[in-house]
Amino acid sequence: MQFVKRNDGQKTRDNVKNVTPLQLHWTILPHAKPLLQKQIEIYNDLANNLNLQVLIFDGFGKEFIKSCKISPDGFVQLTMQLAYYRLHGHLVSTYESASIRRFRYGRVDNIRAATPEALRWVQAMVVKNKTR
Repeated sequence: MQFVKRNDGQKTRDNVKNVTPLQLHWTILPHAKPLLQKQIEIYNDLANNLNLQVLIFDGFGKEFIKSCKISPDGFVQLTMQLAYYRLHGHLVSTYESASIRRFRYGRVDNIRAATPEALRWVQAMVVKNKTR
């Protein structure tokens, strides 16, 4: 068993038991039914408007990116910013969850990818005839 330390200093066991999920039975009031139906329609319209294409890229992988002393995750974040910039002319506000559980009272924080440094990098990537 893995021991974890609680905030009060006592050690506890991290017990995880197999639990069978139970179906929840909701009581929906009559006046809420049309509101829920409208939200279902909005959701379905959004889902039906989704255009998804999967691209399998095998030109290189994370080991090559690491060999260039770049974080694979950071690489992906910057390439998404670059793609968005090429389409729209500006960065997109994005964030990614970041675990800080190793620190005291650790929780989840977020990392912002649309930074001034990212903007400078993206602009450098789109400049034509520039030595890179």
